Amino acid sequence: MKLLKSKYANIINNKWINSNSTFQVKNPLTNETLSIVSSCTKTQLKEAIKSSQNAFLKWKKLSIKKRSTYLINLFNLIKENTEDLAEIIVLEQGKPISEAIAEINYANAFITSAVNAGLQLKGEILYSHFENKQGHVYNEPYGVIGCITPWNFPAAMITRKIAPALITGNTVILKPSELTPLTALALGELAIKAGFPVGILNIVCGDALKISDMILAHNDIKKISFTGSTKTGKSLLDRSSTTITKLSLELGGHAPFIVFDDADIELAITAAIQSKFRNCGQTCICANRFYIQDNIYPAFIELLHTKIKELNLGNGLDNKTHLGPLINQNAIKKIEDQINDALEKGATLICGGKKYNHKKFPNAHFFEPTILTNCTATMKVFTEETFGPICAIKQFKTESGIINEANNSIYGLAAYAFTTNLKRTFNLSKELNYSIIGINDGTPSHTEIPFGGFNQSGMGKEGGSYALAEYTQQKYVSL
Repeated sequence: MKLLKSKYANIINNKWINSNSTFQVKNPLTNETLSIVSSCTKTQLKEAIKSSQNAFLKWKKLSIKKRSTYLINLFNLIKENTEDLAEIIVLEQGKPISEAIAEINYANAFITSAVNAGLQLKGEILYSHFENKQGHVYNEPYGVIGCITPWNFPAAMITRKIAPALITGNTVILKPSELTPLTALALGELAIKAGFPVGILNIVCGDALKISDMILAHNDIKKISFTGSTKTGKSLLDRSSTTITKLSLELGGHAPFIVFDDADIELAITAAIQSKFRNCGQTCICANRFYIQDNIYPAFIELLHTKIKELNLGNGLDNKTHLGPLINQNAIKKIEDQINDALEKGATLICGGKKYNHKKFPNAHFFEPTILTNCTATMKVFTEETFGPICAIKQFKTESGIINEANNSIYGLAAYAFTTNLKRTFNLSKELNYSIIGINDGTPSHTEIPFGGFNQSGMGKEGGSYALAEYTQQKYVSL
């Protein structure tokens, strides 16, 4: 089944719905138009919400077992079309094909995770203070959920939201990023083929601000689940106040990566490469601030530099490629601004630091893997989320001092620490103020964990049984 098309429309009522307004999806490797997509109009969005509300009234009455059959059908179709879906991700987002295939498998794992958790969903019987009463607690769906997903993981962030939402009896209006909507629409086509009832999954595309404004203003949207920047999350929080729309927000991160002098340095370097350069550094949990203890500081930098020189930049469809292009020119500008700021404030450039001009792909948004040393807390690379292939490094002396420095951030999503000291491991686990902590582990995320942030990295959790709590509300009945 060939899923990539030159033109796409919105999916409403299991039909492709066009509009007069369109936008282009660019290939970040060539900067050429990959496809043209219809923008959802206000009238079409109202129809989509109405459709989802009507579908909800029937969908919520189905047993979880029955709902799971549709999701399992989708799982099987995604598995059958893994290569096609992965190719779409490479073409519209830029990551290497090995990472794209891994993302499709990751996305599919969220479906099985939600199904398994859903089939074990329970209520409660509460004993009353009164002899003639009994209390029953039910987990009820909200209704129509607005799911707004980012461009950096255009498949996994969708299934992480829609699978738990649907298994618990909600229906979904999905708004994918306008930078990478093709993966979402391909998944929508597979959902139709999987037999999804009309209206339980509608997909609308176009300008994020306009569509989110319309979604927030509509009384039939009972909850919004958003993954994206902290800035946009704050805006959604402000704008949701008029309708008291429930929100789940998975926002930005600025992960510290701490290496103590008793650590396995080679393990730490391998983890640093995995964490920092996956998706060219365009992940919310990737390492950003590197803190290396004094005694191993020179050795760590030397080995990291050696490993970085082995990374190949190129076409994501080439199996030899380690780093694809960044998503667009704005991403390049942001990184250049952070590097210039760091150099002006005294940082040392070890390697990289500029846009990479590829002979075969002169219009691609490549950026050289970069190491900056002698960084300080006054620099943008140590205060702002980077979203690019920059290792900003600072040396430290003591455990207590580095914990305080690592916690000195508005973010609280992920943190990493490398040590062989067991007492220190437990202390770091308690003292680091982050929701996800990898101890001697550069890739701590998987489908069952409570994924979400502390502080300004968001509110709510996704993954496994924790996600079901985000898509259900408790109803108490006294008999």
